[in-house]
Amino acid sequence: MANSALHASIGMAIAKLLPIWWLSLPLAFLSHFIMDLYPEALVNKNNFFEKKNLFFVISQIFLMLFVILIGILESNVFIIIAAILSNLPDIWALLEF
Repeated sequence: MANSALHASIGMAIAKLLPIWWLSLPLAFLSHFIMDLYPEALVNKNNFFEKKNLFFVISQIFLMLFVILIGILESNVFIIIAAILSNLPDIWALLEF
């Protein structure tokens, strides 16, 4: 399962590279399931700064900055919607009680 910064950056990249909304928004949503097939590093709250996980943590920080900067600089609702859609299955999972 990939994390939300990775999902958002891939969804935003799909929206940026393919500006046809009726094609790129469903692809951004489907990219979530494709990226969940990719095994991520075994990182939990107790071992963030171990040497084997340090690259993972640093890359996630850069991905979060990328998502925030693109969201601010583009100020394009289409790209922001793609980032939300690419994280929607995890948002649904969080809302289930």
